[in-house]
Amino acid sequence: MTDHLQPTVEERIAQIQLNAYANLGYSPMEISAYFKSVRERIESFADKRPNYLSQNFSTPSGDNPIERDLKARFHSIPTMPFQEPFIHSWLTDVWHYHRVRVYKNEAPAVSNLVLGTAPTGGFNALAIHDQSKNGILIEDGLLYFCRQFCSLISRLLYRQNKGRMEFVNVGDELDAQISANHSIIESLIDTTVDYLVDGFLVPPNPHPLDQDDKDSEVVGGDLMFNGLMTFVIEHELHHLLARPEGKHLLSNVKESFEDLWKIFEKDVIPQVSSTVEKEEVRQIFEDHQEEIYGDYRAVKMVLAQARIDRSIWPTLDGPMVFFHVTELFRWVLLVTTDPERLKLEAQLDGVWLSIAAILHDESHPYPLVRRAGVLEFFKRVDEPFYGILLERDERFIQVFNTIRQSLLRRVKDGAMPKQVSAKWRGSQKALVST
Repeated sequence: MTDHLQPTVEERIAQIQLNAYANLGYSPMEISAYFKSVRERIESFADKRPNYLSQNFSTPSGDNPIERDLKARFHSIPTMPFQEPFIHSWLTDVWHYHRVRVYKNEAPAVSNLVLGTAPTGGFNALAIHDQSKNGILIEDGLLYFCRQFCSLISRLLYRQNKGRMEFVNVGDELDAQISANHSIIESLIDTTVDYLVDGFLVPPNPHPLDQDDKDSEVVGGDLMFNGLMTFVIEHELHHLLARPEGKHLLSNVKESFEDLWKIFEKDVIPQVSSTVEKEEVRQIFEDHQEEIYGDYRAVKMVLAQARIDRSIWPTLDGPMVFFHVTELFRWVLLVTTDPERLKLEAQLDGVWLSIAAILHDESHPYPLVRRAGVLEFFKRVDEPFYGILLERDERFIQVFNTIRQSLLRRVKDGAMPKQVSAKWRGSQKALVST
C-alpha cells in the first residue's frame, strides 16, 4: 500500500474507538445519542452555574489555553467521529497548558499530538505512532474514575488552615484524619467497585462551590488530578519520542536480564509445562524496563511543570496516586475474577512479581514494581527529589492500607460483586488489530 493510502492517526483512533464501543454493544447511533446527552446535561448546568469556573486564570505567557466557558467546549468538533467532544476539549487544553509551560524547542511528537478517549478496557493509554503526527488514546472511564478518586482522597491528605493549604503528616496525624473521615474510605471503595462493575462512571457531580470559592482540599485534589493526567500523557509520549528505535534501553538492562534468566533456568523452567524461549522472555523484560523508564521520565516532566507552578507536592501526588490506584484496581479485579492468583501473588517479592508479569505476557510490569522502579531511579539519579517522592508515597501507603483492610472485610462478608464489566475481559491488542 502506498503512503498516501495509509490511514491517518485520526482515522486509526476512530477505528479503535468504534471497535471498543462495538465490543460493549453500542452502535454508532447509540454513541451519537450518548454524546448528545452529555452536551445537553453540561449546557443545562452551565446555564444554572455561569460562574462555576473562574475567569481569572492565565498562563505566565499571558494566553489562556484553559477554556472556562463550558458551552464553548462544544464549539471545537473533534476530527474523530466517535470522540466525545467535551472531554476531548478538556484533554487538549490540559495538554496545551502543560506543553507551553514545559517544552521549549518542541519536537513534532510533542506539538502534533492527537488525543482521544475510548472504552479500551485497559487501565492505561495507548501510543499511536505516525510519520507526520502521533496520537494517544486514553481509557475513557479512567478520566472520570481518577477525577473522583483524587477529589475524595484529597480530603484525607490536605486540609485548610487559615485560608492556606496544609498537608496532613504521615503517621498518627494521618491516622486521626482517616478515623475522623472513614466514610471517605468507603466512598473510595464504592467508586472503585462501581468502575469495575459498570466499566464507565457517570462524570462526577460538580462541586457545590464555584472555582473561586473552593477550599484547599478541593484545590489539592485538582492539582493532584492534573498531575496524574499529565503523567499518563507524558508516559505515552515517552514511547513516541523513542521512535524509530522504540526504546531508550539503559546500559544495565542486558546484565539485569542475564541475572533474571538464571532464575528462570533454575526455578521457573523446571516447573512449567510450556516451552519458555529466552528471546521471548528478553523481549518482554526489555519492554517492561522501558515502561518503568517511561514512568520515570513522565514523573520528571510532571515535576518540571510543578516547579514552574510552585505546586510541587500536590502535583507530584498525581503520579504517585496513579501507581497506588492502579494497584488497588488490579487487586479488586483479581478478588472478583481470580482470587487464587491474588493469593499467590501476595507471597511474591519484587523479582518474582516481575517474573509473574512476564509469564502472563503483561503489557506493563505490575504497579508495585513500576512504583518501586521509579523510586529507585530517583534515588540514583535525582536524589534531592527522591525524599519528596518517598514522603508522598508513605502517605499513600498508609491510606491505601486502610482501604485494603476495609475491602477485605467486604470480601469476608461476601459483599463484593460477582461479575465485572465485559470491558475488562477484552484485549487492547485486539482493538488495535481489528
